[in-house]
Amino acid sequence: MRNLFIFCGILFSFSSCTDSSSSGSSIGAPSLRPPVESATPTSLKGSSTSSIFKKLGLIIQKAHADGTVEVNTLQSEIFSSTGSGPLHIMNILGQVDGRMDSLNSRALEFDRLCLTQTAQAFTFPTNFEFVHNPSYSFDMFFQCHEQISNELDMAFGIYNEKLYLMEAQSSLSGFNGVILAQADLNSNLIEIWILSSNTSGHSSFLYISSEENSGIKFSIGGHTQNNGTTCGMKLAASESVNRVHLNGIFADSLNAGDCTGTNPVTTDLCIRSTDLSQNETDCDVLEPASITNLPDLNYTTIFNTSPPSGVSSLSEFNTYAQNSIESLISDSDFSNLTDFNESVPDE
Repeated sequence: MRNLFIFCGILFSFSSCTDSSSSGSSIGAPSLRPPVESATPTSLKGSSTSSIFKKLGLIIQKAHADGTVEVNTLQSEIFSSTGSGPLHIMNILGQVDGRMDSLNSRALEFDRLCLTQTAQAFTFPTNFEFVHNPSYSFDMFFQCHEQISNELDMAFGIYNEKLYLMEAQSSLSGFNGVILAQADLNSNLIEIWILSSNTSGHSSFLYISSEENSGIKFSIGGHTQNNGTTCGMKLAASESVNRVHLNGIFADSLNAGDCTGTNPVTTDLCIRSTDLSQNETDCDVLEPASITNLPDLNYTTIFNTSPPSGVSSLSEFNTYAQNSIESLISDSDFSNLTDFNESVPDE
């Protein structure tokens, strides 16, 4: 089976591959990282990991040449081209693809019962909310569940020509959080949420969307006070229209900055995607891949405009967000899903 997998060479595209010893069927799921990378303008890509954040550090440096924002801090905490933290999206998506790749390869070994079953709507835990809007919905449909390890659960399904995928990981040393993904089977449109909570008391929400021929957009926010990173940032970029629009608030702990009003730097840039150097004024050409309809995930903005009931400080808001993420990790119920390792019963 492994020889067949290597020969075919393309993740999850096994429809043209056959093996007389195989009795299973391909999951048929698309990869996440390649189409997101493809939608990202070349100028924003980093080196080996193709991280867009390293180049964004250069954008911030150009916008604030006076050094108000400590660029080294930005690059190490957010814009680094290496690392496996919750903001290194290409690495995270690559890891998810690797796990789905493994499941797809194993699916060919024998017929998996869950893959023959209709996907079921997932019910989010009662104590979980998307912090920017408690009424916001991100529908998920699952067929299969597998406990990858004591720390990691994965559920996925194919429904209405889309892949729905969820990973929930509880870890004291690595990524602690949840990944939620919806992807067209033809990879035309991909939407992803990465929710992170760590033992240092910080939490963050990150939304990513890529659309074929339209570009990439994302929004990030979280509790980063005294941590030297972004308080909240939106970005839309498209190579086809040669534009990048960046809007964000940044805090630099090395200069005693924080997200509550001490030395934060607000940035709104419209530049060319080809060289990232020339200011423009027409970033509305990015539609539909614009920042207009992106969720505003800046914790300070949310707290100041529509704080949850009973939350009276930014610190309490972060606790609320962190508890919400932890609830999604620990309280998600997959008991109604068939285990991926269960085979179709013999007739």
